[in-house]
Amino acid sequence: MGKLEEAKRLYNMFMSTGLRKYNFAKILGISQSSLNDYISGRSDIKMITRILSEKGYSIDWLYTGLGNMYFQPEEFENTFEITSSFDVDQQKSRIIEWIEYNYKSIENFKIERDILDKKLMDSLFNDEVIDHELLIKVENAGCNLKWTIDGNGSQYTENRVGRKLLKQVKK
Repeated sequence: MGKLEEAKRLYNMFMSTGLRKYNFAKILGISQSSLNDYISGRSDIKMITRILSEKGYSIDWLYTGLGNMYFQPEEFENTFEITSSFDVDQQKSRIIEWIEYNYKSIENFKIERDILDKKLMDSLFNDEVIDHELLIKVENAGCNLKWTIDGNGSQYTENRVGRKLLKQVKK
């Protein structure tokens, strides 16, 4: 396991909130760029374990992946005012819908987003969870991951829109 696995679990913690990175970072009392460094594995998550623990997260789960993500689920839900679970199959369906609408096919998305690893796309169709790296690629393409979770709000991120979506039709 190690640093990358811990970073993936931190990303899962963030995704479970349904918040934007900026808002999640603000709640943790860190900058969004620091959060990005922790999620990508560039920074050691040991620096924020105390904060995560205070917010109701299980540090044991963060390091091992065993047990529940939250040591006090009720406290966590009250802190973020959300439910702590979501339907992964529904999230997968929304991601597929978004990709097919914006890229016309899954294959086009794979080509344009340079997804060579078959296991990334397999996670969307076959695995119990969606691969962390695929979620990042979908988000970088302009998909609002909060929308993929709950179906509310815009399908597109506010600040980052993928190149495909920036193309303008010439008249």
